[in-house]
Amino acid sequence: MATLTNTKIKDTYDGLLKTTNNEAIGASGVTLIEDGLGNASALSVGRANNGVTITGNLAVDTNTLYVDAANNRVGVGISNPATLLHIQSNSAPTLRIDHTEKATWGVGDVIGKVDFYTSDASGNAPYSTAFIQSENETGAGTLPSGALVFGTATYNAVGGAVERMRIDSSGRVGIGTSSPTAPLQVERSSSGWTTYIKNTSATSPSGLLLSGGDSSANFAMYVRNAAETS
Repeated sequence: MATLTNTKIKDTYDGLLKTTNNEAIGASGVTLIEDGLGNASALSVGRANNGVTITGNLAVDTNTLYVDAANNRVGVGISNPATLLHIQSNSAPTLRIDHTEKATWGVGDVIGKVDFYTSDASGNAPYSTAFIQSENETGAGTLPSGALVFGTATYNAVGGAVERMRIDSSGRVGIGTSSPTAPLQVERSSSGWTTYIKNTSATSPSGLLLSGGDSSANFAMYVRNAAETS
């Protein structure tokens, strides 16, 4: 294939992109380009891994992808993004995090994660202040299961956020435990109440309702000893 590298181009060819010294893009460096009439372009093109630089806004098909250069925002499906990343659609807008195929999945493998992070370098930071992640709970499988894990960090936490709550792959919720065995399991290793329920209504009765089901053999409440043997 023919190349125009460092080749002279006709000075007045209307519409042809060229460098400001009437040459094709060089073998290295990033060069501001202009059209055949000498009008400066907002596009800088380079070779040898120097990439492409665009000065000003960028629009792909109006709003398929839009970069707001004045406010440093990116819009997908919208040409006036209101936040750093703004996704808009009139048909169930969806953000997908896709983990590629693995030959074998291990317990604890992270399928996808949203990480809330601070780059502040004071104290024990930088660290994650919170996270939400999908995690595999099935070992040595060819496909992953999907637990949903929620993590938070205390002030100046060493290592940042740690797991606080989990919805396991069977739908059980664990707070203070990563292996719930009941639809809701709450554990606490320090002193203090494990669960605190308070009714602030002055008129309507509300609080905690325990139902034993349809059979008299079904307990509404069962209290066990510390060893959970009786």
